Amino acid sequence: MSTSGQAQSSLDLYTNNDVGVNMNNLYGAASALAISILFSQASWAGNPALDDAHTFVLGAFFQHSDSKISSTRTGSEKRELDLEGLGADDEYVSFMAGYQWRFAERWAVLVTGYTFNADGSSVIEDTFTFDGEEFEAGASLDTEISVDTLLVDVMFSLYKSDNAEFRLGGGLHAFRFDVKFEASAFIGENDFSGSVADEQLLAPLPNLRADATLALSPRWALYGGVGWLSAEVDDYDGSYVFANARTDFRVTDRFAVGIGYRLVDTDVTYTSSRRELVFNTTYQGPTAYLTYSF
Repeated sequence: MSTSGQAQSSLDLYTNNDVGVNMNNLYGAASALAISILFSQASWAGNPALDDAHTFVLGAFFQHSDSKISSTRTGSEKRELDLEGLGADDEYVSFMAGYQWRFAERWAVLVTGYTFNADGSSVIEDTFTFDGEEFEAGASLDTEISVDTLLVDVMFSLYKSDNAEFRLGGGLHAFRFDVKFEASAFIGENDFSGSVADEQLLAPLPNLRADATLALSPRWALYGGVGWLSAEVDDYDGSYVFANARTDFRVTDRFAVGIGYRLVDTDVTYTSSRRELVFNTTYQGPTAYLTYSF
């Protein structure tokens, strides 16, 4: 990928119709799964995934991301930066870990964490300002990004049978974002370190979610889920939308292996008396995971 091409697009506003199409497709798949549950007439004993008290999940996501950020001091002109155009990788492997506890027949607690790190380098083509620091055209720019997400939800089964389940719930979505820009330039034969900017954002926001499970056999199951929030909490104003579809197969009574697809769109704004920090990211891609249940 050409670094000059990346820099050329670094300050463009983002419009991606494919994201909307993919999100609609995942919502459609999740809705179809919920409908099939309501009309399912299977007579065999269900998959243990519908009854296990404890389930642990470990997985990896192979994702493509598109991230935008702005950090504007009060009274300054706001300008959005495309992190891919500034050298950050747009394809990466991220990791997840999760735990589910069914503490009653129709109640469960879900705890899920996601993390990814990306970095890259480019040459700045257009001078830009980030949090009061000016990064001049022609300098070499190193970009580092870290995003961690934690979801804690309580779910209630509106419908449950031997081979199907549909749940609604809600909880807390904690989102931590950290980006660092470091620019340097050559003056004669010497490398001169210039502007450095490092921003961190921690946004605790509520979320709502729904999921469905359909057991196709005692060892094979399909899953679909959607989540949404849009809320203002103290200095934070944010939205969070996700959709996923997956399937797994029980290779033993306790272990299952699975694959799926996930799409997430996050838009968070933090406003204080000194500045406004805006972070928007969309990431999507396939996933592979392993579960252990008992």
